[in-house]
Amino acid sequence: MRIQLIKRSGARAVYRACDFGKVDAKFIEKIRWPKNLRGMILIFKKKIENEQPVLAAIPGKYWITMCYSAHCRSLKDFSKALPTGLKSIKLKPLELRKLYLKTQGQFYLKWRKLLGAGYVKECQQVADNILGSAKTVCLTKNGKPVALFVVVRWKDYMDVPVNWVVWVWINHRLPVVERRQIRGYISGWMKSRLRGRVQCVINAFNVGSQIFFKRLGFVPECLHYVRSK
Repeated sequence: MRIQLIKRSGARAVYRACDFGKVDAKFIEKIRWPKNLRGMILIFKKKIENEQPVLAAIPGKYWITMCYSAHCRSLKDFSKALPTGLKSIKLKPLELRKLYLKTQGQFYLKWRKLLGAGYVKECQQVADNILGSAKTVCLTKNGKPVALFVVVRWKDYMDVPVNWVVWVWINHRLPVVERRQIRGYISGWMKSRLRGRVQCVINAFNVGSQIFFKRLGFVPECLHYVRSK
């Protein structure tokens, strides 16, 4: 399967291929990387379907994510009132930075073999450069944060402005019912607070998040592929 260069910007390039279903380890290994290119984005002529088996077959030495996209007006709204004991609060900038890095650190410790050390650097760059302009949802229980949702204005792979979901964290120790209600709260927040397109990039191994966003109406749009972790 051939790929065609569509756009290059800095250390990132966008290529078009025919069929996502034909992506496999052999295809990835055969890609010739231009000099100084770290990240590659693959868009496809055919609609991406049943992406999880394909993502699972890509070698673990690569940092693979799938970009999911939706228009805010088409998002499904599963919003419900927050359970008793959960409270929505506004974080101060330093509090937001601390909670973001702490919860990202927890995610990294769990998945570091798949993420690689470069993930920590990427999180730090987000905290330093774009977190200050973010729209956020922070929920607390008994005075302690139990959920964080972060969205910023960013540009997609064709440099078109979009709402970019930077981070979703829900404390796994919460009861299942509360976690489900928090997800519903987040869906309602996006529906009412955001305008235009919204996108998120989800790691290939993070099937739970893929399912969550697809239930809201997101669809897989392109493959993000980083040569080195």
